[in-house]
Amino acid sequence: MVSLMRFWEGMLIDLGVIPVTRQSERLNVSMVKDQSRKLVFKHISRYGSVTRSDISRGTGLSHGTVKTLMDEFLKAGLIEEKKDNSPAVGRKPRKVQLRADARRIGVLEIAPDRLIYSDLNLSLEPVSPPLIATRPSGVKYRTWMEGFLARIPVGTLAGIGVVAPGPYRRETDSVISNLIPGLKQIPLEETVRGLHNIPVIIAEDVHLAALAEAGDSEQPLFYLYLSRGIGGAYLSGNKILAGAGGLAGEIGQMIMGDGRRLEESVGWLAAREALGVPGTISDAEAQEMILKSLADGQGAEKTLKVIINRLAKALSHAVCVLNPKTIIIGGAFDFLGSDFSDALETELRSLLIEAHKSDLKVRLSGSGKRGMILGAGMMIIDRWLETDLGLEN
Repeated sequence: MVSLMRFWEGMLIDLGVIPVTRQSERLNVSMVKDQSRKLVFKHISRYGSVTRSDISRGTGLSHGTVKTLMDEFLKAGLIEEKKDNSPAVGRKPRKVQLRADARRIGVLEIAPDRLIYSDLNLSLEPVSPPLIATRPSGVKYRTWMEGFLARIPVGTLAGIGVVAPGPYRRETDSVISNLIPGLKQIPLEETVRGLHNIPVIIAEDVHLAALAEAGDSEQPLFYLYLSRGIGGAYLSGNKILAGAGGLAGEIGQMIMGDGRRLEESVGWLAAREALGVPGTISDAEAQEMILKSLADGQGAEKTLKVIINRLAKALSHAVCVLNPKTIIIGGAFDFLGSDFSDALETELRSLLIEAHKSDLKVRLSGSGKRGMILGAGMMIIDRWLETDLGLEN
């Protein structure tokens, strides 16, 4: 019935019988409802067992709005409501809490030689071990990916977030990646959605990690991811500002004084080589070797200072243009701990004017490798909460 009404309403708008302003008002009401739904969901997720009055006070929403949304959540099976069993005297309010297993959130990570699928609940905790597949030689990337996706159980899946190893172009449905050149030829959303017909969100890995680090903060933030490549992302008002071409913050492509791109100069592979790490050993062994060299005073400290200086110079340009309050460092250098981030902050401050460095903080990522997965899960939940939870007729 609702769908039929919307069909005729759309026809009347197209014919000019219903003014466009009425349509705009309806869109505004819908957007407000979506935001209210997200506020309530996040409040319950954060604080656990809460009363409706707690939700109203915590979100600033009216009791009537909270009641409407609670009815929605109960009907969708998202929450459960129970009596308060505390020993307090008087009438005890009922409390609601999230049913984390009511829906599943899928996250697909794309790497050059493997695909990783994680199954999460609504609290973004894993519900099963990740599904991992290594690409066999001689098999086309898309064929391999489709075979992998066919193994994913749909069931209560609310959507799949795709962690892309480069900028995603919505207009061409493709990802630009130096690590996986063939990925540009694959219509990614079409490929992922085609098998399951569920919501799909694709975003660059560094953007997703930045969202996870920001949480609910509205403060301007710059996230720098150091790995084989170097990625950057800028957030303000809890939103990624990617620029016209989706490349804002990508300081890894900046040309340094030696004529090389920053990621060629101080990316993890370049850093390993500069620090004298043999190319045949694993990353974990390389980290142990570097830490031992630093402890023994074998020259690694001097090389590390050069790396920090180059990173600080690149970041100084980002700070002057974007003026973030916080810079978060994630990726391959986490093993060096706060000594690394503190040294980088000191070097960066030496390159900035007072107005830019007064409140600036540099810290290591708090989410680690899970940041990208958490960011993808957060985006899927946000998108799903905009769909009326599947309750429309």
